[in-house]
Amino acid sequence: MRVRALVVPLVLVVVMVASCSTPTSTPQSTAAPSLTQTPTVNANELLTAEELLAKSRDTLQEASSFRVKISASMGIITAITDVVYVGDDAKGTQSALGQVTEFVRIGKYIYVKGGESYWSLIVRLEQLQLVTGKWVKVDATNPNHAGVVPSFDASLGDVGEVTRVGPTTIDGKPAITLKSRDGTIHISTDGEPYPLRIEAVQSTPNGNVTVVIDFSEFGTVVATIEVPPGEILDLSTG
Repeated sequence: MRVRALVVPLVLVVVMVASCSTPTSTPQSTAAPSLTQTPTVNANELLTAEELLAKSRDTLQEASSFRVKISASMGIITAITDVVYVGDDAKGTQSALGQVTEFVRIGKYIYVKGGESYWSLIVRLEQLQLVTGKWVKVDATNPNHAGVVPSFDASLGDVGEVTRVGPTTIDGKPAITLKSRDGTIHISTDGEPYPLRIEAVQSTPNGNVTVVIDFSEFGTVVATIEVPPGEILDLSTG
């Protein structure tokens, strides 16, 4: 999913000085001294929209782990994807219309456990029973399966011109909202400039799909992603 690209450092102007001054009290005054504090400016707030987006993309690529929840809705149908990324490996589920597809990506392979709705467009009818509800090993570059693991290179990559809409909060965290041709991207201004949420509407031949992508748990996922236990049908060379 994540291309481990070389990170080009950005030139940042850091103004993070918070000063307090205490007025000198006089013997004639019994009032408590007051404190005047200079507002703290976060370094990320000083970047241009393009710089902030680029830094957010690089920061996500460098994260040792993170979690993503995706909601994609079209009409009354909503598909939910929940994925944990550890390094270049990933593990998660996709749920839609009562069907759940599990997937694990390790290295150059993806392990998929899907129902008939997943496999019916991939294998012949006589093969459907062999793969439905089973763990199946496939090549990660296989176009029939590569899309099961979400990629964010396009979401944070070439999105065209971006503009700053203004400050906001996402799940209680301060953020800056950027507007692009495809939607909005909310980037944290507290600590590292991680993307917190992407909101977009995508056009498809069947209608518009409303997509909300939430990022969380940066660097806090400690579990190692492993090959699913039990019997695995190997179709990685087929």
